[in-house]
Amino acid sequence: MSGRDPDDRVPPPATGPVAPTSSVSLWRATIRRGQWAPGPEHSVLAFMGGAELDLRHARLDPQGTTLRVVAVMGGVVIIVGPDVEVRCDGRGVMGGFGDLSGPPTTPPPVGAPALHVTGLALWGGVEIRRQDREAIPPA
Repeated sequence: MSGRDPDDRVPPPATGPVAPTSSVSLWRATIRRGQWAPGPEHSVLAFMGGAELDLRHARLDPQGTTLRVVAVMGGVVIIVGPDVEVRCDGRGVMGGFGDLSGPPTTPPPVGAPALHVTGLALWGGVEIRRQDREAIPPA
């Protein structure tokens, strides 16, 4: 026995700001669903392809999550749960950028941060939908 504590092998937790994350779809489909963490800022690029971001089981940042979305001749679908407050201020140029989610269907938890979606759809489309949470399918 070495006399070392088994926890000595565990690196210390990271400090400082969390790095932005991204999803890129170039001429293909990109799907993010299940338990994942987009972080406080997540960039999405769909160029002649499609991206689906299912946030119903995602671990959103407690301080708020901003999605910066650009769709050029492609499409992005963002799915939120019934209790997520959404703020959308993206623009469509010869395309559409729309929040089809409506208000939360169940009250958000007290102090729950909003999801902010911003960006541009150029000859493409970005839409936000609201769906009930379902069981996460096995991988």
